Amino acid sequence: MAHPLGISIRPSLLALVTLGLFGGLAGPAGALAGTPARPAIEAAARPNILFILTDDQDLQLGSMAVMPNVERLLAAQGTTLTDFFISDPLCCPSRSTILRGQYTHSHRVFTNMPPNGGYQRFGPTGLEASTVGTWLQAAGYTTAFFGKLLNGFPTAADIMHIPPGWSEWNSPAEGDPYGSYDYALNQNGRLVRYGSDPEDHITDVLAGLADDFLRRAAADGEPFFVYLSPYAPHGPADPAPRHADLFADAQVPRSASFNEADVSDKPRDIAGRDPLTRRQIAQLDASYRKRLQSLQAVDEMVARLVATLESTGQLANTVIVFTSDNGLHMGQHRLLTGKATAYEEDIHVPFVVRGPGIPAGRTLSGYLAGNVDLAPTFAELAGATPPSFVEGRSLVPLLTGQAPAAGTWRQALLVESYAAAGAAGGGADPLAARSDPGLDSLLEPPDLDDLQPSRMTLAAAAAPRTQAAGVAQADPSATFSGLRTPRYTYVELATGERELYDNPADPYQLSNLAATADPSLLAELSAWLRALQACAGADCRALEAGPPSLPAATPATATPPLATPPPATSTPLAQTATARPTEGAGSEGTVLYLPFGLRGLLDPVGPTPATALPTRSPSPAPTAAPTPAAESPVDLTHLPFGDDRILRRDRGQTQPAAGSLWLCGVPAQGRGASEAGDWTNADGTWDFTRKPTVDGQVPWTSELAVTLDGQGKRRVTGNALPSIETGSFPIDPNSIAYRYDRNPSHIDAHGVDLVFDATPRAAASPSCLPYGATGISLTGNAIYHGASTLGTDAAAHEMLDRCGGQSDGTFTYHTHFLTPCLLDALDPPAAGHSALMGYIMDGFGIYGPRGEDGDILTSEDLDACHGHTHPIAWDGRTVDLYHYHWTYDFPYNVGCFKGRPIKAWN
Repeated sequence: MAHPLGISIRPSLLALVTLGLFGGLAGPAGALAGTPARPAIEAAARPNILFILTDDQDLQLGSMAVMPNVERLLAAQGTTLTDFFISDPLCCPSRSTILRGQYTHSHRVFTNMPPNGGYQRFGPTGLEASTVGTWLQAAGYTTAFFGKLLNGFPTAADIMHIPPGWSEWNSPAEGDPYGSYDYALNQNGRLVRYGSDPEDHITDVLAGLADDFLRRAAADGEPFFVYLSPYAPHGPADPAPRHADLFADAQVPRSASFNEADVSDKPRDIAGRDPLTRRQIAQLDASYRKRLQSLQAVDEMVARLVATLESTGQLANTVIVFTSDNGLHMGQHRLLTGKATAYEEDIHVPFVVRGPGIPAGRTLSGYLAGNVDLAPTFAELAGATPPSFVEGRSLVPLLTGQAPAAGTWRQALLVESYAAAGAAGGGADPLAARSDPGLDSLLEPPDLDDLQPSRMTLAAAAAPRTQAAGVAQADPSATFSGLRTPRYTYVELATGERELYDNPADPYQLSNLAATADPSLLAELSAWLRALQACAGADCRALEAGPPSLPAATPATATPPLATPPPATSTPLAQTATARPTEGAGSEGTVLYLPFGLRGLLDPVGPTPATALPTRSPSPAPTAAPTPAAESPVDLTHLPFGDDRILRRDRGQTQPAAGSLWLCGVPAQGRGASEAGDWTNADGTWDFTRKPTVDGQVPWTSELAVTLDGQGKRRVTGNALPSIETGSFPIDPNSIAYRYDRNPSHIDAHGVDLVFDATPRAAASPSCLPYGATGISLTGNAIYHGASTLGTDAAAHEMLDRCGGQSDGTFTYHTHFLTPCLLDALDPPAAGHSALMGYIMDGFGIYGPRGEDGDILTSEDLDACHGHTHPIAWDGRTVDLYHYHWTYDFPYNVGCFKGRPIKAWN
């Protein structure tokens, strides 16, 4: 009788292949359960290892078909495992698993951001002290790292940090490596900057550095382990210029799951989704083309390194492994671009390996393998001893053609995700303290799919929430655990919902069988899942062999609640800062701005405990239009869209222009309003007075201080929380705004410590604007420029609150647009020039909308950076100084940086 789980209990029919080098491999790693012990090998025979790890590369959507060098030089010369899966399909949890060979519930790097994820969870907590790098280095290997480690690496406190275990280190320390240009690498303790020339494309730079290492390694004679981690095809997936015109007609494969016709059997966060619009599909196709383009440099890198290994005589003794940290969905099941689900698009990734003793041209199916197996595999290849905490198993028996003994190879792989709980702040974890505020500055932009989990966009917003410490408790539907067996995908969501797919019969996972399956099957899968979810060390490998025995009376419905990370213990911020700036003489050493609630001018910045939760107020009245002077040329009911006035340096637009916004680039995985509303006029303008706002009036304890230090510097410290009342974020699903923008981001505190020149100067030439904080408002929160992450007019398209603000993927509250709320707080009606409203990241001030004569300014009155020079009040004196202005027309605040900007906290 066939087992109900589809498990084969027959001995493998895989023929034994000549073992070559691996015939003698083993060492201590052979003690791992399921891996037969093998005789030790001579140290001189240990192979070199070249590990290539791409970022977000899919298997299901055809990315490997456009990589001919990988096919010709790796797949055709080695073995492809068709059943290779990621245990937690999100960058940092997956990469932590790769480094340590543990499942997420054991290493507890739950997401990409602190406090429960990112490098801040991996490094400072001590996990980096024992990784595959340290094991192989201790075994006598020269270890070299190139590229991406984890999001948030390095911390602002130590940008030149090199983790233990790496003989050579080449990883970004500054800039935006995701954007492919304008970054700096920590190259073995030396900071090397790269610009925007074609040869600075990060994939090519990493390829060159790895090539140089391989050539030097040939002379050294010691075995090496290279961990090479390019950023492609992760968004924005900017290709090398030589590839930018390729695949012009490519589109996301239109499989049966693409824009799935019937999602009524899916969990409610998907079942409630509308079909994708033509605009959304066009955006998916454009992103897909960029992904294919960006992979061409990776494919060329493979050819270059294989050629170097061959020319230096090392190829015959080098194992090359090619895989990805997770997959990506792009329109399947009506989900936009993202990951962090248990669907095949997210967990099923490429795996190709070539090397001595590995059969060439072989495709091996029917053996479940995963990222949890990589560290123990590398350990066995190197003859290293992995720690007892390792939960994966060595793949050497599969790679060499040895047939695992009957019943010893895994029959289920655990798939788990705690992305929502981790992203929401999640409270104290018993294994580690919360991140220090000084560690909150991330080098790398967080993954939008982490901060806006695909599982979270509807269900997280639909569930009741509590606003606490600026953190909305994450919806449990973004947390799940599941099993991938040779036949089934079984998933339990923390909402109590389940999914069950029979993959051979339903490869696109269209029919959720959870409601109709045999109860005994569901009970068996559930018990197996719970056992694996609690496993540790060697017990995980033992439990993967088959489901545990069930008591005869156990019903399928008697399963306990899904285990999740510890609940949040954050304290609320209920007190509102109401004090206004203190105007006065700005002598050196004077406190210029000290609102109520600041515990100490130079004290560590962080949230202040309070005793009551901020309460949701009724929806505010329709937006009241600001009341500019009667002679104002601005018509707030007919504001021109700024979409066509966004210039992008990454598209060759190298100079700013008045009335425009000059961006450095646009992320590929941005989000924004999903459709236009009735605030769009027939003449192509938009009506501020008809545009919905995000409901709620939530108070915060804002901390902001501005001081002059006596050394010609201005210091701005705070917690990035506003003194104004914000809307309630994430957006309430019962609000009108939710129809257009399902922003899932809450508001959190951040450590702000900015040091400017007290009297800033214009740079030789203006510079483009990145994403993140453009400036700091005197209300305590960030000022963002006028573009959304989709590269559109943010004020016209995105759902903002009554103060013109919103939260984003870094959980930073920020304002895009000038509203009565901001004017009341900082620039109430008065004669003459507007008051100072904040500081831009180059140190220049930004003022309200009135000019010298009290008239309302527009972009036509200002230069390309949206400012001008004339005498203004500055630190208690009148100074002829450049300054920016808020205006009611695009770009609303800053068009470019006039001076030299410092780095923002986010």
